This record gives sequence, structure tokens and C-alpha cells, in this order.
Amino acid sequence: MKIKVLYFAEAERIVGVREEIVEFSGKSVGELLDYLVSKHPNLDVLVNKIAVAVNMEYVDKDALLKSGDTLAIIPPVQGG
Repeated sequence: MKIKVLYFAEAERIVGVREEIVEFSGKSVGELLDYLVSKHPNLDVLVNKIAVAVNMEYVDKDALLKSGDTLAIIPPVQGG
């Protein structure tokens, strides 16, 4: 299945792109995150800190994906 992945803030800096389309054979958000870390190993530092949204709705890592979904990776906000 094809999933559009959007990277925000620190995730965008790590990956080097704001978005990409990935061909993915798993089913869940967690499986997709594992795949993305294998593709972009430096994402590993964020994976346990991020919020994830599918089609503009926050989900947990057990949520199921379908072809054409958009997954957003949202790192924690920092600042003061």
C-alpha cells in the first residue's frame, strides 16, 4: 500500500524532506514507524516521543492503515 508521510519540525530536519510517499506492506502505524526507522535510522531518537496522526486525527501505534492514508509525524514542541 502507498502511504503519504508528513514530517514536522525535528523529524523533517532528520529525514531531510517534508513529505514522502512510501510503499509499505504492513498494517499498523507501529509497523510503518518501524519501517521508517529502518529507512531513516536517525528517526530512532524520536520514535518514542512523537505524536502520530492519520488523516488529521491523532491515533496510537496500534491503529490500522489503508492505502492512500496520510500519516503525520509530530515531534514534541519545545521552547519557552
